Amino acid sequence: MTPSRFRGGAAVPIPQVIRFIAAPSRVVARPGIDIERESLLFVDQIVHAAEAVLRDTEYSLLLTFGSAGQAFEQRVRALSGKVDGLLVAEEILALADLLRLAGRIPVTVIAGRREETGLDVVLADNTSGITALVSHLTRRHRYRRLCFVTGPQDAPDARERQAAFENAVLASPDCVIDQVLHGDFSEASGAEAARVLLARRSLPQAVVCANDQMAIGVLREFQRARVAVPADVALTGFDDVYPSRLTAPSLTTVSQPLRELGVRATRRLLARIEDRALPPETDVLPTRMVIRASCGCSPPAGAGTDR
Repeated sequence: MTPSRFRGGAAVPIPQVIRFIAAPSRVVARPGIDIERESLLFVDQIVHAAEAVLRDTEYSLLLTFGSAGQAFEQRVRALSGKVDGLLVAEEILALADLLRLAGRIPVTVIAGRREETGLDVVLADNTSGITALVSHLTRRHRYRRLCFVTGPQDAPDARERQAAFENAVLASPDCVIDQVLHGDFSEASGAEAARVLLARRSLPQAVVCANDQMAIGVLREFQRARVAVPADVALTGFDDVYPSRLTAPSLTTVSQPLRELGVRATRRLLARIEDRALPPETDVLPTRMVIRASCGCSPPAGAGTDR
């Protein structure tokens, strides 16, 4: 190993470096009340967890954020010769590029595809979380027309959540997929999805969002249009970030273990750095439904009910 690594053209006097690579959509600042600045969201939680794991080691964590594309891929390839390992969020690189990269340097993918057998992948159980949520909406509340606001189509967890939603709705008697709208996991894209729905003659009975930030965007846009949640339309999210507890009504959602994703992925990457011959491993962490008020339930005042 070299005695120093490089960042921005300047030598960093540390013996070992791990680079964390992520898409920007999880942490984009938006106008209005900025939930991204006021709480720990997806990437923030994972970064904090990785830093905690590395704190007592000789490794340091450097961050790179970018959008998928040739320029970003070239930057990552250049970095791969200057760091000891890569944590990659959401498969921001194409699968073929990730596999080639993993042939040169240890790589662990966070929120990747569960069927990938050639890489170390750590992800949450999106399917069981969304399935439980749809079951609650259709059985407990008897909603029949459900809409889904999905995330970026190049994000494996967005695709898995959408597929789980569609399968669960189609398996529910007399239920239909009212519409699928595409967002990018940001609050602003949730607000845009709400505007599309508001332009229709009628609203769905329930809107299921692929993450909490988009759900909060939907909620705020509905409130501006004087559409009551859940009286006029039910609303749910995914992630269970802290602001989901503070909205009025509080947001029914699916909790995924964000910090544990970061801890498991970082530990796996450290193990692979030490032993490149380890067989690839997929680690699927459990999720749980969190029932609050936005679905039509009445949890205790000031608190959500975990189920």
